[in-house]
Order: sequence, then structure tokens, then C-alpha cells
Amino acid sequence: MEHIMHALNNAKEEVYIADWWLCPELYLKRPTDDTQYRLDKIIIKKAREGVKFYILLYKEITFFLNLMTARTRQILTEYGVNQNVKVLRHPDHFFDGVFMWTHHEKFVIID
Repeated sequence: MEHIMHALNNAKEEVYIADWWLCPELYLKRPTDDTQYRLDKIIIKKAREGVKFYILLYKEITFFLNLMTARTRQILTEYGVNQNVKVLRHPDHFFDGVFMWTHHEKFVIID
């Protein structure tokens, strides 16, 4: 995790992240209580510096499993204010009619 933290802190242009469940309060350096090492703080800081973030999250069916991806999007985009962070929650189960599908891909691509 610490390698990802260093890579994110060194990002200059774009970051792509895909995850099944992304906890914004995840500490990328442990053990510590210093919030500068939290994923959300790093993403928001770098986005304010101009780095573009494109994040794909699995859009859960909250009746069965609540991964709180809507909350994650709110936090990382600073409630829609930070235009450098784009969070896509996919699939839209009800409109697509796909109910028993999930993705487990996890990746981080930087610059």
C-alpha cells in the first residue's frame, strides 16, 4: 500500500482506479493516525493540484450488500465540487436488468 501512496503523491497528470470496494478512509501507510496518509486525503490533494482522477466502482445492490459507493463518490468529488475527480458506479442494475453481476478487477494506473 505504501508504494501506491508514493506513486499517487508523485502523480502529475492522470490516475485511473478500478475497484470493487474502495474505502476512502483507507490508510496507505500503517501504523499511523496521521490523516495525510489516507486515500481520500491524497486523492483530494492531488486533484486540487490539477491531477485528473477517473475511478470505476462496482455499483452494489444495497438491498443485498451496501458498499457505500455513493458516499465514496461524494467524499472523493467533494460533493461534486472537485471536477478533477470522476467516479463512475457501474452497472446500473435496475436500468440494465443485470442483477447478479459484479466486477472484481482492481488496478491503479498513474500517468
